[in-house]
Amino acid sequence: MWTIHIERVNWSGGPTPADCFVSKKVERFDAAENLQLPDGIGRTHQIRILGAAGNGLRIAVEDLSVKRGEQLQSRGIDLTGCRPQELVVDPGETIELNTCTLDAGTTYRLTFEFGA
Repeated sequence: MWTIHIERVNWSGGPTPADCFVSKKVERFDAAENLQLPDGIGRTHQIRILGAAGNGLRIAVEDLSVKRGEQLQSRGIDLTGCRPQELVVDPGETIELNTCTLDAGTTYRLTFEFGA
């Protein structure tokens, strides 16, 4: 059985430090069905669980930018990356999903675990 550990960070940036905020929430879900991910500005994003693919898990996202591997070390969000994407994640892999927004948004850091 696959489980997904999700760290959700809502953020905003403003002209002064008083206008900025960050909130963080950590959750764990069974990856048996699609997940609904609320963001910090009232929208919901979906991760579709498509099933096993070799040793990995095939998922799909519709409107979130994806970072994985070495991209996780980079700052910023790829605003052109918010398009439907399918990917296969490996056991123990961490990916980052970002809302494609400039002034406020949500970053989801997902770690996929098999047999946990």
